[in-house]
Amino acid sequence: MIIGVFNGANIIQTPNSALTELEFTAHDATSASQSPWSGATSIYNWAAQWWTLMIVYPAMSRAQAQPWQAFLLELRGQTNVFLIGNPAEAVPLGSYAGTGLTFQSATTLNSIVVAGFPASQNNLFLPGDSIQIGYRLYKVLEPVNSNGTGGATISIFPQLRDNPVAGTSIITTNTQGLFRLAKADRNWNYSLTAGYTIPSIQCMEAL
Repeated sequence: MIIGVFNGANIIQTPNSALTELEFTAHDATSASQSPWSGATSIYNWAAQWWTLMIVYPAMSRAQAQPWQAFLLELRGQTNVFLIGNPAEAVPLGSYAGTGLTFQSATTLNSIVVAGFPASQNNLFLPGDSIQIGYRLYKVLEPVNSNGTGGATISIFPQLRDNPVAGTSIITTNTQGLFRLAKADRNWNYSLTAGYTIPSIQCMEAL
């Protein structure tokens, strides 16, 4: 089912059941070169960061498998995109449990200013908590403490996407990111003993 459009690609609704494992991988475009004479290492940072994801499925019944089959077909290879997040991280470990956070500005590609927190509170988010801005999933890298007006600076990974405008809402529960298939082919199997199985699916952040 189509639930939106992003940069000309349809956003397909992700089925809610039958996932066994989600393996997120964080990528930085960096390289290292070591001198054979001195042993000194030079690091090259190309200032690009992104997520990849592997989805692992259990054996399924026909009723469980068919929504995933339709989902995979509707993605039309790498043409369309989908939103997915980790259900085990539905709420932050930090103390913040409210709504109404908004993006204000970016100080760097990996640091943003946010408004709407309770004033002068510590550990509102803890390292590893997730936030969502637009269709983008970010991890918080350091404890977040608010100032006297409820503002805070948040260090994030990956770098900021899509140039959000001031006042854009920030999602803090059931966070998701936007992905597409890494390969166009998809398949599934059926056997009398195991029922339906779908091989692990490699995905990449939709950039």
